[in-house]
Amino acid sequence: MMKEILVFMLLITAAFSFEYYKPVMIKETSGQYLQDYQLMLSIDTASLIKEGKMKADCSDLRFYDKEKELPYWIEKGCNTTNTTAWVKINISAEQEKEIRMLYADNNSENKSNASEVFYFFDDFTGEKIDNNKWSNGVIRHDTRDLDYSFDSDAYTEEGILKLRKTISSTNSLADFKSLKSIDLENFIL
Repeated sequence: MMKEILVFMLLITAAFSFEYYKPVMIKETSGQYLQDYQLMLSIDTASLIKEGKMKADCSDLRFYDKEKELPYWIEKGCNTTNTTAWVKINISAEQEKEIRMLYADNNSENKSNASEVFYFFDDFTGEKIDNNKWSNGVIRHDTRDLDYSFDSDAYTEEGILKLRKTISSTNSLADFKSLKSIDLENFIL
């Protein structure tokens, strides 16, 4: 019991090392429980940075649901009026809840991580496919696998997956939505 109390106190202490926070109100309207839902937020980080309340690289940005730190990813636009961030949340049907956006902890390091937010993520950097994520027949991910097969070579160019011939899959196109940059011209489902 003492160990659980200590862990809880450490979480609260970590959350309160941030100088500022803003409430973010979320209302679930689909009528369904959403587990590991990727919520897109548009944030004015330029004003916060200009006021000296946020680090210039947004590395002190965090999101909490009560005492639980939430996985997030800053997609684009740090130090703009339209910073796009994705946060993974759980929310019950028709629930209205508040999460908190925390910032202004000069000792914090960047925790923005797309792989923690999405079922599958590959930014296709470099010229070759990441064989730790892609293999012949399965896209590897820590929570589920998506089937596919290549009829030919695939490669990356300027952050986009390019296919020399075709790719086929037993999964629906919706299963591949979290693939940020995929050239679907020659994609067969």
